[in-house]
Amino acid sequence: MIRKTVMRYVILCYVLVFRDISERIRRRFPTYNHLVPSLLTEAEKKRIENEDIKRVYWMPIEWATQLLKKCYKKGQIDEYHFGVLCETIMKFREMMHNLLSYDWVNVPLVYTQVMLNPFGLDEDDFEIDMLIERNLQIGYSYVESMYERLPPLVHVDVAALPHTKASMALIKQANPMVGSVANVNVPRAEQQVISKEDVELIRKLVASMALIKQANPMVGSVANVNVPRAEQQVISKEDVELIRKLVGPRFGRRFDYFQDKDKTDNVNLTKPHSTKSENDETQALIVSQKR
Repeated sequence: MIRKTVMRYVILCYVLVFRDISERIRRRFPTYNHLVPSLLTEAEKKRIENEDIKRVYWMPIEWATQLLKKCYKKGQIDEYHFGVLCETIMKFREMMHNLLSYDWVNVPLVYTQVMLNPFGLDEDDFEIDMLIERNLQIGYSYVESMYERLPPLVHVDVAALPHTKASMALIKQANPMVGSVANVNVPRAEQQVISKEDVELIRKLVASMALIKQANPMVGSVANVNVPRAEQQVISKEDVELIRKLVGPRFGRRFDYFQDKDKTDNVNLTKPHSTKSENDETQALIVSQKR
């Protein structure tokens, strides 16, 4: 009686959820009265009708767990099976809640290829009506007709199973059911067993090599920069001195590179080259000072 009641509560939760998400089930059970007496008693129906609609789905789950707890306290079920049954029932409750969540979320119309409600009346929808019947029959059979009713134990030779002509034709296409490297042969030279000391030595060497790869190479940041061959030509000392004078501290301004007095090739880095406009400005400044 207890086993059957727990199973009935689980299936009742299943039906209560699908009453609100499947039009097919809603038409079959439009009211709670249609669940009496197959899944509900009159007392249970009154308790459901007086509860908030948000809790109606989970009341049978609460009844099932409370009934199991009562059996556990009486010693009718051990601690292990009590925990397993409660955990399984709560997982079932979570799956039912997920179905409700999917039904509550409105799918945007842009996703026209999405099946909006797979529990409707279309031909390709799930046959929830049939599933309820099946779950009810299979569930009750587990706790009633099939419970502790084992067939007699006899010896049966199952070493050789029969084949038909149709099944023999498919043997070549069958999966050999072996690993992908089951037929790989290891060379004999690599089959030698190494000692434990060598294993430890190899591990240390591998670890040290890994550290070497991660270590700082202790070289400059441009140590690996290659200078083009055209720029590798050595210049003379005279050219070096000339370049130093040309790129001196006043580089970028106009200079007189030749002295007027000596007419030599010495570079004059102090006397700037003056233009006509600059000379005119200088003469005007001198005249104004004299006045």
